[in-house]
Formats: sequence, structure tokens, C-alpha cells
Amino acid sequence: MKKLISRKLVFRLLVALLAVGCLVSCGKKERDSELAISEIDQSALGDRVNDIQSIVIGVAKDKGDLKERINAVIRDSLNADLVNAMVTDAVVRNAGEKPSGKPVVLSDEAMYSPNVLRVACNGDYAPMNETDTVESEWTLPVANARGEYISGADVEVIKTIANALKMNVIVFKVKQDRLIRALTNGGVDLAVSSYSQANDLKGLVDFTIPYYQSKTVMVTRQGSDEAAYNSVGQFKGKSVVARHGTVFEELLKSWSDSLGLRRVESAKGNADLLQMVRTGEVDAMLAEYPVALNSTYQNNVGEYYVYRVPDSLLSEEMKPFTRICFGTAKGSPWTEKLDQALSKLNIDKQKEAEIEENITTLCRGQKIDDSKAVVLSDEAKSSPTTLRVAIDSDNMPLSFTTNKQSPWVIPVDGQSGQYVGGIDVEVLKMVANELKVNLAIYKMDFEAEIPSLVSGVADVAMTISPTEKRKQSIDFSQHYFHTDMGLFLNANTKLAKSDNVDDCKGLKITAKKGSVQEDLLKVFVERGAVKSPALQRNADVIVAVKSGVVDGGAFDYLAAQLALDNQEKGENLGFWGKVKVLLTEYWRDILNGIVMTLVLAIVATSISLFLGLLLAMGRELTPSDTDGRLTSALKRGVKAFCDAYVAFFRGTPLLVQAMLVFFGIPIWTDIESIYIFGGYFLCALVVMSLHYAAYMCEIIRGGLLALDKGQTEGALALGFTKSQANRYVLLPQAIKNSLPAILNEYIVSLKDSSILNVIGLTELFGAITIATNINYFKIEGYVIVAVIYLILTFLLSYLITIITKKIVGEKIQINPFKHAAPLVISDEDKL
Repeated sequence: MKKLISRKLVFRLLVALLAVGCLVSCGKKERDSELAISEIDQSALGDRVNDIQSIVIGVAKDKGDLKERINAVIRDSLNADLVNAMVTDAVVRNAGEKPSGKPVVLSDEAMYSPNVLRVACNGDYAPMNETDTVESEWTLPVANARGEYISGADVEVIKTIANALKMNVIVFKVKQDRLIRALTNGGVDLAVSSYSQANDLKGLVDFTIPYYQSKTVMVTRQGSDEAAYNSVGQFKGKSVVARHGTVFEELLKSWSDSLGLRRVESAKGNADLLQMVRTGEVDAMLAEYPVALNSTYQNNVGEYYVYRVPDSLLSEEMKPFTRICFGTAKGSPWTEKLDQALSKLNIDKQKEAEIEENITTLCRGQKIDDSKAVVLSDEAKSSPTTLRVAIDSDNMPLSFTTNKQSPWVIPVDGQSGQYVGGIDVEVLKMVANELKVNLAIYKMDFEAEIPSLVSGVADVAMTISPTEKRKQSIDFSQHYFHTDMGLFLNANTKLAKSDNVDDCKGLKITAKKGSVQEDLLKVFVERGAVKSPALQRNADVIVAVKSGVVDGGAFDYLAAQLALDNQEKGENLGFWGKVKVLLTEYWRDILNGIVMTLVLAIVATSISLFLGLLLAMGRELTPSDTDGRLTSALKRGVKAFCDAYVAFFRGTPLLVQAMLVFFGIPIWTDIESIYIFGGYFLCALVVMSLHYAAYMCEIIRGGLLALDKGQTEGALALGFTKSQANRYVLLPQAIKNSLPAILNEYIVSLKDSSILNVIGLTELFGAITIATNINYFKIEGYVIVAVIYLILTFLLSYLITIITKKIVGEKIQINPFKHAAPLVISDEDKL
């Protein structure tokens, strides 16, 4: 009774400790955004309110005709709703999120026009216009700064005007206080930089009609007294800053004289001025509404932030990291076939963006039009040729595993009820249709992809970047997708607040083991960041950031952004809400995983027991005086083999043995790898049986060695042969004495089976990994798995206790938390 109570108490305490520990690590600390907008009384602007809030385009004095044509475009094509939407999209993009709108694309008539519109922008006035280092449909290249681009609401306005006027565009980056000089000296035709039509400039340049109506606000710290102010007068005695060279600087100067505001001199850019507000160096910043909205929105994305790594930070060696290719075995004919297919498909940036949008929408759990999915053609499905594809499904949205069938996914070979989808899968289906081949999808860890090509298990591996190290082992097709690099950060870090790579100093950062992002970390290490050990899966990296173990994790930018989106989506669920989601949506996968784990552990350990008996007898073989030379040599050979077997399987990890069996058999035999690979369970069963046979051998040998020599001598004296003595006298006693240790191996194998998900086996741990890799509820998933393993362990130990009582006629308690007790020989046995 005491033992029963003790066991129940231990169980309850363990579950309670697990739950409390996870709740502590997962508990979300409420965090407000650091900046807020204080809307002030616009009447304080006086007669200049219209000049300050009307955003116009500056035009050179001798361009009167051009000004009128632009005015017509503004009236006809740039209504208030459209420009407001452009501003919103720019703000959302700056926050690292996907805007709802579409960028304006320069028409062919404009791009190839002999007439050129020369435009000056400041490039430091987000979200209206800002400098970007990544080319996209949202940007225009800077003519006087190589490798730089301008993006923002002003750029969308410029492209709209250029399309309407059928003129090409050249953008020059010019400092704010030199924009007027650029217009007056004839260097540019227009200045589009969120200009307000200040009266003192009207004599120097012309202005178009307004294309945007703004308002003037104060940017303050969230929760401060100033955040509640609603008039300029309330800022009396407060330190306020405004950007140099803007109308706000002039306005602030007049208010400091008339209303008692304490003006702070500064000639820095907006980002630096906003940082002064964050740190408390000043109480507020006077700015126009889009700038204020951008600063508060960008820092109000929750506890986490995604830093996009600019291409300019990547060395020539790292540039290929952003390209996703097919990997093939050295000299494989598939390399040329894939290149030909990709050339015909011609997946341009527009097609990339379309696939990216569809898949990221799908990964967010939002509704999507299934008719947009690529479908394998009948010709491909019925083809006698099969393209065997190894894919790591832990890189959402590039690739992911799901239990939901849809036109967007392909079934996993050898895994009932499992499917893979993602950007890679859409491209793969397009290639299969082009090559007219069927597909066999093999799911495995990223580290197993390259061995699968070398061993011939797979023809193609996906989601691989062509690094120089990898080129030594495998070949690569041309790239089919381009992705930026991103750093998933805790929002409290300096880098998240400033978006300046030099502020990564002191940050602890990590990445997925074996990925190109792990090599990317050197970009940050060179700037003072600290590299933490790489982790096995992307979801593990997310958990490390969430728990505070590291400050940031490197991903593909799309994966990092999706992690941010899904993280925010789950924040309101709470710990138990996430547990409920996992159990509700993935209970079938978890149940299948439980069955797989139990069957594998019981069958493999039973086989290993039989093999262990043979090995134990083999290790005890010794030539006798009556044996001939051949018999003696045979016994020595069998003993040597058994000794070597035990040494190898006890001296190497189960994971290594699994990789050797899984990828070695196709190399060492001429068996088609599809037959080996198609049986995940068969491979796992073989590996575990061979592995635990070595341990069973030593357990049984220990039981044999514990027996008194008189047992053997007595059996021989009664006329038994040595083999009969072993069979009928020694082994039964040895097994009885070793039974606790033998049965304990069943429990050990139950837990060790989780290691084999590396080769694609979906046991209990693998089943929960599929769910947590999609929604990043990793800690909650670990709690579920821990509780299930505890329950299975107790049930199995109870079952074993009953079985042993039936076999040996007495009750033997099996404690799964203790190693088997040493054998004790009673005084009766000694006699």
C-alpha cells in the first residue's frame, strides 16, 4: 500500500512540476509599445496649418507645364483613400509584416520611354520615403548610391505619376536641406519627399497641389504623463525635439518662445530622434502623423520582432545562402533534367511572389482559393518514372508537414495520413508536370538529406542552398526561389528597437543546426554578437528565444516572419488553451504515434531478448579438451563475433546506428532503396532490435556469471551435456535472476524510440513535433508528450509486474525511475 501511495505521489509531483515549469517559461509578460501618439490641438498651428499639413511635390521653376500635368494626375489618380492606403502599406512593411495592398508597377510604356523624370528624395523619412537595401516591387533604385533603393508611400506616388505621364524615373537620394538646391540648380525636375509648402520657399520653387493631407502630433513614451496630453500648452517646460530642416523645427522654435516648450537642438534623422524619446533623453518629438504612426506601429508588434538582414551585409561567399536549389547526387542525370525544367518554367519574381503569398496565407490558417494550387497532371501520376524526393518538413513556409489533405499538399511515402506542403512543394509539382514524372516524397531531418542523396535513397533533396562545402558532396540545380535572411528577436533587444545591425553587440543568437543560417551568424558575431550552440529544429530556436535562453534566432526571412505571425496569433490562448488546440486538432496523430511507439518498443525488445540469449551463449563459448581443431576454431570465431557485436552496439549511439542502417543498406546491397525506405517501421525495428540485443546479452551474461559453479558441475554429474546444462539448468535461473533488468529494457526502449524520428519515423515524439513545427506551441507539446510517456511507462511497468508474477510465481516490482537493483544471492543459494 505504501509503495502504491508513493508511486501515485511521485507521478502527481512530476506532472505538477512539469506543468508549473512550463507555465513559468511560457507565461507571457504584458508589454506595451514604447512609443505612443499624442494628438494635439491643430489650432495651435495657427494660419500655417494648411501649409504644414498639405504634402506636396516641389517642382523646378522652369517646369510649369510639368507641374500642371502632375496636378492633373493628382486630381484624377491620387485620391485621399488611395494615398492613405499607400501610407498604411508602407507602415506595415516597415514593421516586417505583409501589406494588404499591391505595389504600383511601372508600365512598359514608362520604363522604355525616352522621356525621363528626375526625382529627388531624402530617403530617411519613413514611412513616406526611406532607404532600402533589398530590391523589390515596392522599391526604385537610387541612381547616385549603388546597391540602395527607395521605398515608401512617396515612391508609390512617383510610380503612379510616371505611369500616367508615360515617363521613366530616375531617383536621386538628396539630404533634406539640399532638396531645394537640387531643384534650383537644375539637377532634378521634382522633389518628392513629403514636402510641406512652406511660404518662404515659394519664391524659389513651385509646388503642386497636395497629394496627401497629414496632421501634426507629438510622439511620446507609452504610459508617460505626456501620452495623455491633448494640447500643445500642456507640454510647457517639457523637452521636445523636431527634425532639422523641417517646418516642425521652425514651429517648435516659435512654441518654445510663446508657450514655454523646452526645445532640444538636433540635426539627426528620425530614427535617432525617436530613440531619444524612447530612452527619456527628451519628453516628446514633434512630427507629422505618418512618421509617428510608423514609429509606434513598428514597435508595437508584441514581444518579438523580425530583423531583415540586408543583402549588403552578406559577403560574396554568403550570397548563395539566399538561393534555394534542388540537390542531387554527384553526376546524377537529374541535375540537367531539373535545370531544363526550371528554365522552361521561368519562375520570375512575380511568380515567386504569387506562390509566396498563397503559401504564407495557407500557413497562417486563413482561407485560400484551392484552384490556385498546382496539381499533378494525369501524365505525371501515371508515369513509370518516379522522382524520389527527400524533404525536410521543418522550414515553413518553404516546407511543412500536415495531417490535412488538400490540393496544396503531397502524401508522404510510407506514412499514412501525412502530407507535405509549402513553396518547395508547389515548385516540385510544377517541375514534375514539366518532366512528366511521378513523385515519391520521403520526409526526413535536414541532416539526413545529403546522406540520402549519397546513398541513393533519394534522387533529389529540396530546400538546400548551394554552399561551397555542400558542393563537395552533391550537385545543385539552378535556383528556383530567392529568400532573404531574417533574425527573430526579443523585442526588448537594442537591435529590435533601432533596426541597426551594429546594435547586435552582446546578443546571444542561434540557428538551426546544419542550416546556412548557422553560417550567417558570423555576420553578427563580427559585430559583437555571441553565437550560442545550434539547435535541432526551427521550432526549438523559437522556443529558445521565447524562454530567454537566447536573444535571437536566424531563419529564412519568410520563416521568421511567419513565426512572428503565428506567435502573435497564439498569445491570447494561454498555456492550457494551446494544449487544448494540440489535443483537439492532432489527437489522431498523437494516438497513431502512441500505437507506433508501443508496438515498436514491445516487438523490438522481444526480438532483442532472443538475440541477446544467443549472443550471451556465444560469448560464453570456450573450446574444451575434447574439441577438435575445427570445432575449437569455430567456437573462437563465434565468441569473437559476439564480443565485437556487443562492443560495437554498446559503444555507438542509437542515432548513428539508425543512420548507418537507413542509408548504408542501399549502398552495401544492390537492393532498390525505395524498398528499404518505404518501411520506416521496418528500419526502426531492425535498428532497435540489434541495438538492445547487445544490452540483453550483457544482462543475461550477468545472470549466468552470478550462478555458482556447482550448478554446472551438478548438471554434468547427472549426465547432462554442457549444452543441456545451459538450456535446462543455467539459463532458466539466469533469466529469473535477470528478469527485473530485462523487463526494464522494455521501458527504456519505449522512451528511446523518439530518437528514430530523425529517419522519418512518426512515433509519439514525431507526431507532436509535426504539430508544434506548424504553430510553435513547443513547450505545450513537450508537456503533452511527457505526460503520455509517464502514463505509458506506468502502464507498461504494471503490466510487466503482472506478467512476471504469472511466470515466476511471485510479484516483482518494476520501478521505471530506478535502475535494476543488483542481484542478491541468498544464503540458501550459497549453500
